[in-house]
Amino acid sequence: MLTQETPPGVRSSTGRVLASPAGIAMEILLLVAISTLRFFSATIPIVLLGCLSLWLRRRRWSEIGLARPRVWWRTVLAGLSIALVMTALNAYIVTPWIVRLSGGAVDYSSFRVVQGDLGALIVAVVVSLVYAGLLEEMAFRGHFMDRVSALFRWSPVGWAVAILVSSVCFGLQHVYQGTSGVLSTSLTGAMFAAFYLLARRNLWLPIIVHAAGDVIGVVAVFFGVFPMPL
Repeated sequence: MLTQETPPGVRSSTGRVLASPAGIAMEILLLVAISTLRFFSATIPIVLLGCLSLWLRRRRWSEIGLARPRVWWRTVLAGLSIALVMTALNAYIVTPWIVRLSGGAVDYSSFRVVQGDLGALIVAVVVSLVYAGLLEEMAFRGHFMDRVSALFRWSPVGWAVAILVSSVCFGLQHVYQGTSGVLSTSLTGAMFAAFYLLARRNLWLPIIVHAAGDVIGVVAVFFGVFPMPL
C-alpha cells in the first residue's frame, strides 16, 4: 500500500524498471561497486539496498530466503554440524593449502583483541550472530545472488554465475586478512551459497552455519587455541 508521501505510480514504475534486464544489470553493477569500496563494509548498504529494491518490486525477504524452514530443529542441527566440520576443514586443510598456494599467511591480527578478554568476546559473539551470520547472508547469499541469477532468468548458469560473483565480492570484504584471507573467505562464501541452494533457497541454513562457525572461531581465539573465524 502506498503512503501519502509516495507519488502515485512511482513505486510500480520504478519497480518495473528494476525488474527489467537493464534495471537488474544496473543494480548488479551497483552491488559490485559497493562491494569493492574500501571505506566501509558493504554488508549493511547491500541489505538496505535489498530492502529498497524488494519494496519497489513488491517482494519480500521471505521470497528470497528468509521464510521459516519446514523443520526448525533439523535446520539448526544441520547448521551446527556443518559449522563444526567446516571449522575443522578450514583450520587444518583448506587454509593451510591456500596459504601455500598464495605464499602468504592469513592476517588474523584484528582478532587479537578478543584473546583473554571476556567483554570483547561477548561483543564478538553478538557481531558473529547478528552481523556476520544474519546480515552478511541476507546481503550476499540473499539479495546479491537473487539479482545476479535474475539476469539469467534463474537458470542453472545464472546460479553458477551468482555463486561466483557474490562469493568473490564476499571475499573482498575480508581484504584486511590479506590475499590468503580473501581467497579463503571467497571459497567459504561459495560453500554458504551451495548450502543456500541445497536448502531450496532458504537462508536459514547458511545463516546458522555462518554464525556458528564465527562463534566457534572467536571462542577459540579467546582461549588462544587458533584464530579461525569464517
